[in-house]
Amino acid sequence: MGCSKTCLRKIKVPKCCKGFYGSQCLPCPGGFRNPCSGRGECLDTISGTGYCVCQANITGTACEKCKQSKTFGPECNQICTCLYGTCDDGPNGTGKCKAGSCQEG
Repeated sequence: MGCSKTCLRKIKVPKCCKGFYGSQCLPCPGGFRNPCSGRGECLDTISGTGYCVCQANITGTACEKCKQSKTFGPECNQICTCLYGTCDDGPNGTGKCKAGSCQEG
């Protein structure tokens, strides 16, 4: 048996598509179309954990929440203006009081 400069054997290596992780290639938190809610990086790949490494000021399993309460906006760097009710905070929040949450008086 001699050597050849071309390989005659093909080896298949299991691999997950982008946005999927683990040996079963599960979708990353936030879904494979928008891993980590578009606010972080999913540790995808076949050996990945699916953990989301979120951007600054962002937290949550799928990078869906602001780290600080009463902050809002895509980068969670804006302060809520609601003083006497419940703030519509979070990355998708408006920063205003939620309907029906204002205190009377």
